[in-house]
Amino acid sequence: MAIYHVLWTGGWDSTFRLLDLLINKVAPVVPYYILNTDRTSTGIELSTMTRIKRAIQQQWPDATQRLSPTVFRAANDVESVGRLIESYDTILQSQYIGPQYEWLAKFAHQLNLHDLELSIHKDDKAHDVLLPYVIKQADEHGPYWVVNPELKSTPEYQLFHYFRFPLFELTKLEMAQQAQDSGFSDILEMTWFCHEPLANQQPCGTCNPCRYTIEEGLSRRIPWRGKLRYWGKRALTPLLSRS
Repeated sequence: MAIYHVLWTGGWDSTFRLLDLLINKVAPVVPYYILNTDRTSTGIELSTMTRIKRAIQQQWPDATQRLSPTVFRAANDVESVGRLIESYDTILQSQYIGPQYEWLAKFAHQLNLHDLELSIHKDDKAHDVLLPYVIKQADEHGPYWVVNPELKSTPEYQLFHYFRFPLFELTKLEMAQQAQDSGFSDILEMTWFCHEPLANQQPCGTCNPCRYTIEEGLSRRIPWRGKLRYWGKRALTPLLSRS
C-alpha cells in the first residue's frame, strides 16, 4: 500500500487532505512540517495540529494507527540549492508566486522527496501559475496532478517536480461539503490559517491567509473585528496607491 507524504500545516487545505486520506481512503500518511520561528503563528499552528490529532484519536481511533509521527525540519536548516533559487526568480519575472515554494522545493530536495503533497487548490494563486504545466494522473485513491515531465526545461518543472497536487481542482467550499458528507467537518473547523494573530489569538483579517479565507467563501471563520480590518484595508489600498 502506498504511503502518502503530506505537507501539513494545521490549515484547512492540508488538514482536509490528511483527514480524507486517513478516514475515507484508509491510507497511511506521513505528515511534514517546516518550523518557521520568524512567523508569529507557528506556536498556534503546532498546538492546532496537536488538538486535531487528539480529535482524530477520539473520533476515529483506527485512523490514528495510519498516521505516522510528524517529520519536523527548521526552515533555517533547509539547504540552499542554486538551480531552485534561479528557477523561482525566473518565474517571478513574469508572475507572482509565494516565497514558500522556493524553500519547500529546497526542503523536498534535501529529504529526497518526489511525491510530497502540496495542497494547492483551485482558488490558489499558484493554481493559475501551474495550470499550463500540470497533467492529471491517478492512483488507487483518486486523481492528483503533477508537472508534466515533458517540460523538464522549464523553471516551473524544476521548482515543482518534487510535488503532487491532489486538491488541484477543488475549492475550499467543495472541501467543506465533502468534509460534512464524510463526518469530519468538526475537525476541519479546528484548523488555523492566520499568519499574524492578534493578542487574543484571533485571526487578524488582513494577512494573506485571512484575505484568502474571506475571498474564497469562508468569511464565517473570521471574527467581526477581523472583517472590519479586512474591509478597512481594502478601502485604503486604492487611496494609498494614488499617493
